[in-house]
Amino acid sequence: MTKRFTLEEAKQIFKNEGYTLLNEEYIDSRQPLDTLCPCGHSWQTKMTNFQRGSRCEECKNKEKLEGKELKIFPYPTTQ
Repeated sequence: MTKRFTLEEAKQIFKNEGYTLLNEEYIDSRQPLDTLCPCGHSWQTKMTNFQRGSRCEECKNKEKLEGKELKIFPYPTTQ
């Protein structure tokens, strides 16, 4: 059985990772939570997902793009 957190405990879990929990009420780990990432992106997650390592999708996608060179292929033309 998972531990039920108070609102302050939940906010601290997010704060420890550099995130901000915006909700003013915390019900349980399956509740959608409004969150701000360290870069300022607003998104929703659940406590269970956050504890499993789920983080901001925008930042994750940005890291993927910055870490790889984009390959541009010419568009095939038909004659």
